Amino acid sequence: MNFRAVKMVEHPQGLSFNAPNAGSSSGQLPQLPRAPIITVNQTSSTSAPTSTAPIWRTPNIYNQIAAAGETVVSTTVFSVNDALNWQAPGLTIKPGEQVWMDTNAVGSWQAGNVVSDANGVSSSSTLTSGLSIGSTGAGALASIAFYSKFPTNALIGYVGTPPTPMLAPAANQSDPNAFLVGDTLTNYQLPTTGALNFMANLEYHTGNISGIQLVRIIIVR
Repeated sequence: MNFRAVKMVEHPQGLSFNAPNAGSSSGQLPQLPRAPIITVNQTSSTSAPTSTAPIWRTPNIYNQIAAAGETVVSTTVFSVNDALNWQAPGLTIKPGEQVWMDTNAVGSWQAGNVVSDANGVSSSSTLTSGLSIGSTGAGALASIAFYSKFPTNALIGYVGTPPTPMLAPAANQSDPNAFLVGDTLTNYQLPTTGALNFMANLEYHTGNISGIQLVRIIIVR
């Protein structure tokens, strides 16, 4: 790169001459120390640093939404705790809207001695070992899925006012407002409008139960 000086600039250390008795007024600038180069791990300008950004199972979800001809209304990232009953992100689905969902690829939670992702486990019997439910010690109780039609400890959702766990779960099995999120639900046409709710598919949420799942909720029109 070439440039031409148009104004006199004074060097912080002045001019350094080649010899003490030099008859010429010319000199050379002393070398200044260089600042160290600091390398920072970063991703593209459209995403957060790798140390904090979730790793989503469907990283191209916005491209899929655009290809479907839909417009994003809002995006919410919500943390679902395995040890809690129904949890609401404060989102209400309005007429004409539908939902795209994605989960964190490294999310996990644990019931007893069994660790799973948002898909849960296929058999409730595998969850009985290592569980302690309050003071009763009836570990098998926590292995009962609230909705038997969904895998135990899977991430599930509900539109509207959800039924309370531990209260007659058998009567709720045909409820059309409940849906399985798991790891694979992406473009989902909700059965009705209303408030969204999420939880792990467990009838009981006490005892040796822990972990979270991050779910990305994208409302579109």
